[in-house]
Amino acid sequence: MKHLFENWRKFLKEGQKVMIYRALPASTTEIRNNDYVTLSRKFAQEHAVTSAIYNGEPFYVVRAFVDDSKIKEADNPGEYRYTGESFEAKPTLIADEDGNVARASSYKITEETLPEVIEKSGEEYCLKSKKKNPKTGKRRNLGCYPTKAGAEKREKQVQYFKHKGS
Repeated sequence: MKHLFENWRKFLKEGQKVMIYRALPASTTEIRNNDYVTLSRKFAQEHAVTSAIYNGEPFYVVRAFVDDSKIKEADNPGEYRYTGESFEAKPTLIADEDGNVARASSYKITEETLPEVIEKSGEEYCLKSKKKNPKTGKRRNLGCYPTKAGAEKREKQVQYFKHKGS
């Protein structure tokens, strides 16, 4: 199997499609230019499980067929870089925060299963909502702070007020 991964291009005709896999947070299914991908579903599944446990949120294993010319070798064995245009991939599996794996079609993603997102924007850390604005398709800004700790403090406040009534 190791030989196959090291020399996979020999087994394809030029211009042929190859199946790629990637572990992604369940809030997205987009594979972007320069993302790490793998040819192994098992490798992507293991990565999804560890990422879901570590981050405390569900992770998808997504897959797609792409031209072999869009796959470049990466530094780590078993990993490659996708070098084409961004696109939405098909979710096949999902790993939850407890490390359980299920078919993606049998798992219901709700707003409650997704956390708020802290993104670095320039020199600031911005807290973004789980829910996207239906008009713009972007996450709502819940505040920007000079430190990540400040954004995390705000996230705790948001969680408190969100669940205060329950």
